[in-house]
Amino acid sequence: MNFFSRLDELAEKKDTLLCIGLDPNFAMQPGEDAETALVDFNRRIIDLTQQFALCYKPNIAFYERFGPAGLTALKKTIEIVPNDIPVIIDAKRGDIGNTAKAYAQTIFDHFKAQAVTLNPYLGKESLEPFLAREDKGLFVLCRTSNPSSAAVQLAEVKNSRTGGFVPFYVHLAEETARWGKNVGLVVAANEADALQTVRRLLPDIWFLAPGIGAQGGSVEEAMASGARLDGKGILPMAAREIIEDPRPDEKAKMLRDRIRAAHRKITARGYSAPPVKKTYRELVLKMVEHGCFKVGRFTLKSGLVSPFYLDLRRLVSDPDLLRLAADAYIDMLRPLSFDRVSAIPVASLPVATAVSLSLGVPMIYPRIPAKAHGSGSPVDGAYKTGEKIVLIDDLITTGLSKLEALEVLRGQGLTVDDLVVLVVRGKTAAADLENHGVTLHAALDMEDILQVVEREGLADEATLAEIREFMAKS
Repeated sequence: MNFFSRLDELAEKKDTLLCIGLDPNFAMQPGEDAETALVDFNRRIIDLTQQFALCYKPNIAFYERFGPAGLTALKKTIEIVPNDIPVIIDAKRGDIGNTAKAYAQTIFDHFKAQAVTLNPYLGKESLEPFLAREDKGLFVLCRTSNPSSAAVQLAEVKNSRTGGFVPFYVHLAEETARWGKNVGLVVAANEADALQTVRRLLPDIWFLAPGIGAQGGSVEEAMASGARLDGKGILPMAAREIIEDPRPDEKAKMLRDRIRAAHRKITARGYSAPPVKKTYRELVLKMVEHGCFKVGRFTLKSGLVSPFYLDLRRLVSDPDLLRLAADAYIDMLRPLSFDRVSAIPVASLPVATAVSLSLGVPMIYPRIPAKAHGSGSPVDGAYKTGEKIVLIDDLITTGLSKLEALEVLRGQGLTVDDLVVLVVRGKTAAADLENHGVTLHAALDMEDILQVVEREGLADEATLAEIREFMAKS
């Protein structure tokens, strides 16, 4: 059993995901013995918090600064941790050849840690001695919380798989995840966009999510954005928030309980799409403000009476709303490779035009139904046979409603492999499209919208419960 399998079992057994950082950042008094002071400090934290912790994460720098005494203290600290609680040494090592091998021996053989953080900048070669330890866990740096990291981690690079452009951290996540089954990723708890983006790409991988508390990350946001569908797969990590508190046990318990509540909310959802992106909160609020989402009593075409109504034609009501919607589409389009976008008339024509203008990508659209007068062309706009097209629409309930546009475009010799929508509200939509060789990309599902509405107090609990029950049945 590898590290992550054991982590799954322990998380189930202890009902916690909390990772506690053992980073003693205090000054020594003159004549004070560093080894004793560090060990005593850590022993107190471990004794008080072990029932709430899934794992501990000492940052090696806080021990190295004291020389041999500090490194001895680190080794003794790890020995204090109960055997069933894993220890992740935060070392961020990254080198090649014998140096990398020596690093692996130090972390796993000398200190006896079960996992380590690593820097992948030198490529797979720098991780090979660690990857060879198949029973150990490797958390590879992916998206960090320090402000200047954006200059590197958000730089756009060409994705070798799709041919499109993605932020460097996204490329890094996809690349390093292929290196071994014992690879996890470091994705900051206060980078909700990154947590959700990488979770969409890698639904099963474990995240180490530092930054809870002092660095601005919240348990709820980290869980909502980064947890797997089973509510696990993420280690929200707090250090100063716990170890500098006068009552570290109470603080650890409070965080553990908040993680439990978030876990239960995720597993009770019953929806397959990940939670709403942090940056889409403003979009959803604008949608509500301008009547794109309403609650009440609405008779649908099918004759069913719905407790809510989506009217995305109203996206054009406000320039800021249209811009936010276009930005959401652009987020989904950036990783894709295509020559043109195509709207599905008529609801998506405005937003597809906004996307076309923003990206500088030409746009076409099928004429549905085809017109006999004029040129009689089934597609408006210039195109060449063999070009790759991405379909754009406002929302999707079933994939069957998009087939007419798909058939028209493919009938003109165009390749269509992707459909992007703002909202998916049907459970079968992705499968329906997949049967026709099309991948669905959606910015929001109904639960995403309901979460924002719920958090902002825009509907009462009874109404939200009714909507969720209606969605579950329809």
